[in-house]
Amino acid sequence: MKNMKKMLFFIWILIFQIIITCSVLANKNNYQLIKIGYMPFRNFNEINKEGKPTGYAYEYLKKLEEKENIKIELIPGAWDDIVKELENKKLDLIMLGHITTVRKEKYDFSKYSMGYSKGIVYTDPKNEIYYQDYKNFNKKKIGYFCDPLGERFLEFAEQNNFKCELVRYSSRTEAEEALKNKYIDMIASEIMEYSEKLRAVDYFDLSPLYVMGLKGSIKIEIFNKAQRKLYEDNPLFDTALIKKYYSKIYNEKIQLTRDEKEFLKTQPEYTVAVLPNRFFLSHYDSESKSYKGIQPDMIREISKRSGIKLKIKNTKNGENLLTTIENKSTDMSIGLQRMDDLLSNKRLSFSKKLIKMQWSFIYDKDRKINFNEKQIIGVPENFLSVSKFINKTKSDWKVKRFRTIEECFREIQRGTISCTVISNLDAQYYLQNPRFKDLKIYPMSVMDNSMNLVMSSNINPLVRSILDKTILNMGESTFKSIVTKNVMEVHYKMDFSTWLYAYRYDLILAFVTVLALCYGFLIHTIRMHKKNKELDRANSAKTNFLARMTHDMRTPLSAVIGLSNFGIDESKDKKTKKYFEKIKESSEYLLELLTDVLDLQRLESKNIFLKNKVQRMGNVSGKVHTIIKTKALEKNIDFQIDSEKIEGEYYAKFDSKRVEQVLINLLSNAIKYTPFGGKVVWKTRFFIENKKITIIDEISDNGIGISKEFQKRMFDAFSREKNRDISQNDGVGLGLSICKKIIDAMGAKIYCKSKVGEGTIFTIVSTFDLVDKNKVIDKKEEKYDTLNFSKFKGKKILICEDIEINAKIVMKILENHNLNYIWVKNGKEAIEMVSENIFHAILMDIRMPVMNGIEATKKIRKFNKNIPIIALSANVYGEDREKSLRAGMNSHIGKPINIKELVTVLYSSILE
Repeated sequence: MKNMKKMLFFIWILIFQIIITCSVLANKNNYQLIKIGYMPFRNFNEINKEGKPTGYAYEYLKKLEEKENIKIELIPGAWDDIVKELENKKLDLIMLGHITTVRKEKYDFSKYSMGYSKGIVYTDPKNEIYYQDYKNFNKKKIGYFCDPLGERFLEFAEQNNFKCELVRYSSRTEAEEALKNKYIDMIASEIMEYSEKLRAVDYFDLSPLYVMGLKGSIKIEIFNKAQRKLYEDNPLFDTALIKKYYSKIYNEKIQLTRDEKEFLKTQPEYTVAVLPNRFFLSHYDSESKSYKGIQPDMIREISKRSGIKLKIKNTKNGENLLTTIENKSTDMSIGLQRMDDLLSNKRLSFSKKLIKMQWSFIYDKDRKINFNEKQIIGVPENFLSVSKFINKTKSDWKVKRFRTIEECFREIQRGTISCTVISNLDAQYYLQNPRFKDLKIYPMSVMDNSMNLVMSSNINPLVRSILDKTILNMGESTFKSIVTKNVMEVHYKMDFSTWLYAYRYDLILAFVTVLALCYGFLIHTIRMHKKNKELDRANSAKTNFLARMTHDMRTPLSAVIGLSNFGIDESKDKKTKKYFEKIKESSEYLLELLTDVLDLQRLESKNIFLKNKVQRMGNVSGKVHTIIKTKALEKNIDFQIDSEKIEGEYYAKFDSKRVEQVLINLLSNAIKYTPFGGKVVWKTRFFIENKKITIIDEISDNGIGISKEFQKRMFDAFSREKNRDISQNDGVGLGLSICKKIIDAMGAKIYCKSKVGEGTIFTIVSTFDLVDKNKVIDKKEEKYDTLNFSKFKGKKILICEDIEINAKIVMKILENHNLNYIWVKNGKEAIEMVSENIFHAILMDIRMPVMNGIEATKKIRKFNKNIPIIALSANVYGEDREKSLRAGMNSHIGKPINIKELVTVLYSSILE
């Protein structure tokens, strides 16, 4: 009886689970179908070369389907046709439309816009109509294909004082055909429907675009609900899509009027004044004999893009940026702020804003200052705008003038003034000086302004017009990148006195320590003598430790990589060849990793040195996948790669080894901290804009997660989170710290989103400048490919190498290139062999028994000055190369051996 009850109980549970499962599946398939009509145009909803749907609308609507239980069917057609289909209720919604008063009476619109557009006026490239040539716009026939578009164009015509005749067409195609047949003179269109065949002559009315439905439509409410969920998760989703599909439209060339084009033909040239001693913003570099800094870089970029030659000129003694224009010694200046009195000065004309500037008080952090009370403020002599601002807003304050910013800082420290005012850009530079570490920036902005070009009002108005168009076309992001470049590259240069100040306590401590040691030495002479000998031995051991470790580790790796190369070249079996390639890839990565870990000088100086090379984008994932896949298999982890393909070939200059190091480190951590049978996903997305490529790598796992407390310090060296569900001996806490240093050095960003028990998402955003494909060619490989190896015939090389496997690798390389050789195992044998035989070159190892390569080279040079001697060693530090050259060697090649490099050097040494 009891068994029967148990059986019935389990049957009821099974039936209940089946009902729940069926209900879920039914709801999943019971989606709401929404039919949306649209007017097709490029990059909106298309089929790509692979036969897959793509485009702005396709991606946007697919994302909405994920947010709500809906299915969207897209139906193309001319605008008039899809409007009729909507009114006949054959369509649920149509897109994209502008909100107008007339339309609001009949239609409901989506709560959120689905992007922005602006009107564009096209003409045939053969027409003699220039950009904003409104006189020629007058009495022209303008084709259009949407009533709101026509209304907006009429408003635009009225604003610019020209009349026109509008001709309505049912589609864009009809309007273009009419333009081609000269029935009309121009077309009013939307910029998203851009054309590469036609020429833009003006733009008008930037406005949002919406999805439309009939009044009271339930489907528009469903659409709104999906939109709201989308923007709650990703507020910038549509912005990213516009950049992806329409970046080309919004970055067109500068459009110039007829007069402007004719003016540029005269090759205009003007001078721009800068302050010569505002290091970081602008300064004269005596070595390169050129102006450097943020402002000179901006001037050069504006000059390059505008076609107006701008020559940089510094202010002289007794001059400032204002007086150079007023006394006509220069045509323009850069740096004057947009103050009311300057804006009202009829002799001056300000350009469009280059970049926003914030000005803040600098004061002694140990002194309490009430900035609402009367103070004594120091102002550098050339800061005209600051002086005028203080006189206007703080009229009761006393202003003292000083020659430089640093003089103001020193007076604050002495207590003769309360504060000074400098820009955020100056603060980033000057507060790096250790003398001013006790100074503080007031957290609130005192004065917000912008950096502009300021020119004489007498200058040709066309100059101002062309420069303004250029500045707007470049965008503030361009100028911000110039600022970032200078901020990253320029660091405060300490003179000797500043260095003494920065390390004064260390020097005092060192001096006292030396005195104490000297006193102890006098008392315990014999004992200290013995201890000094021991210390010398210890220091010598420490000095040689890194070099020995590097050499001893690189030597076997050299053999592994060398034999892998031969395996790749000689293997006929594809599977075996693939094994050799994987061995080589992993060995090269291990070699790079060992070099970084053993180079303590880099770690101590906190610098990461990038070896940037021009290479094709999208080639990084292969090696990373090989290494990580093995680790994932060991823990039965589902490792997935979702990498977006790049259309076309793009090349950029970056350090692929460092990129691989970061990705492998983060992916290894994801594997490590994800339980057996878990999941790790690596997504990669690419965005190309303004000759730059932005790569977004997202690494996610469903592992143990990272606590909020540890996230604050997870990038600190040797930092490890306690109470984790893994072994406490697993790692030393250097991985994330090294990743952060590399990412910072590349100018990239890393973000972390994690929750304990749910998993972690790391996102890396990297931006690189795209370069010309022709720059990809490796000159060494190019030279190697042109060498005539038949000329090597009869040439004999002496191999001096103590390790047999390494010697055999070199022998194999020489044999493959028609070279004869003799092998000796130490420097002493090499000397004997060279004194008795004729060789055309010597390949000399450094660390060998009996006699090392350095000593052997010195002795050989005493009786043979001409024979090429090439160091072939695992000692690869800069000082190792210098020792080789000082000893009399001609070149120094590191192990593992780069075959093409070795052969090219031999060819140059023997035959050229």
